Amino acid sequence: MMTSVFTPMSADRYPRTLKVTTTSQEWCRHTFTQLNLDGAGYRARLYSYFERESDRSIRIDSTLLEDEIWNCIRLSPDALPTGEVRLIPGTIFQHLRHNAWGAQTATASLADDPQDPAVRVYTIAYSDIRRKLDIRFTRQFPHTIESWTETSRGRSPDAPELVTRATRKKRIQLDYWRRHDLADLRYREQLGLD
Repeated sequence: MMTSVFTPMSADRYPRTLKVTTTSQEWCRHTFTQLNLDGAGYRARLYSYFERESDRSIRIDSTLLEDEIWNCIRLSPDALPTGEVRLIPGTIFQHLRHNAWGAQTATASLADDPQDPAVRVYTIAYSDIRRKLDIRFTRQFPHTIESWTETSRGRSPDAPELVTRATRKKRIQLDYWRRHDLADLRYREQLGLD
């Protein structure tokens, strides 16, 4: 699974993300989604192995994308919206849950991390889709994402709580576009990916 989000650095001139692409390859399917900012909304193209989801084009009103929140954190976390917000949930979440596409109401907050004064936490809590996302990032620029936790429940009232956590273990800064030979496998080891 991979999502690429194209958010301009100049938010005053370009307040919305221009494009999002998401791919997912699994044992039973392959999906591709692309959202392009087009006038007053997003033009979404959805391609899926599943017959009921395949080859669709839809329009979504222009609103904040959950997928762009990650870039907003890196660029200007103090500009993140708080309080009641309308968000289009993340494209990977949408694929995994097979939800209808569109904006959802959520409550967003930005707070200091009580365990670490160098870290802040941005929280998005959706009520209708029973999902919460906490993103921890460094207070100082470049506001690196340190970890995130997603908590959700299925559609049925008695569905169990599902929790997914991710934590950055290591970072290497290098010219990755040149690292594609067998000799470069050592970087996978250094990152703990082997």
